Amino acid sequence: MSIRVGLFGFGRTGSVVAKEIVADSSFSLEWVCRKNVQSNLMYASHALGFDDNFAPFITFSKLDGGFLQKNPVDLIIDFSSTDATKAYYTLALAGTRIVTAISKYSEDDLRTVKIASEKTAILYSPNITLGINWLMIASKMLKKVIPHADVEIVEEHFRDKNEVS
Repeated sequence: MSIRVGLFGFGRTGSVVAKEIVADSSFSLEWVCRKNVQSNLMYASHALGFDDNFAPFITFSKLDGGFLQKNPVDLIIDFSSTDATKAYYTLALAGTRIVTAISKYSEDDLRTVKIASEKTAILYSPNITLGINWLMIASKMLKKVIPHADVEIVEEHFRDKNEVS
């Protein structure tokens, strides 16, 4: 039995994650939610280079309790934007676990995540890449060894990233 996954976002990172999900037989990519769906590209599977019709694209406006009842998933992985938090409470009520890697949540967004986490498991990390998390741990260790050191981590995204980090 595979873990059914829904994916929020299909940009640079989301599409890489989708490829990894599809490549692992213990997972099944059920659908991908994005801001816009092009009429000539209805399935994430086609965007990933497959001929089969699986993992349809849907928009956030279609993501409601009825959709989730007909298309249940065990896990949502969110690489979209802070707009996705509006769907978290609906997902939480459906019992869907959420992994969110949104870089810049507002205080209101964080409250929404916290409220939703009372109903389901949510893993939130503004950056889940191994490298940046290793650097954050290393900088904390360095501060213990050299307490007066001025440690700063600067995270830079690729040039074309539209969202704020």
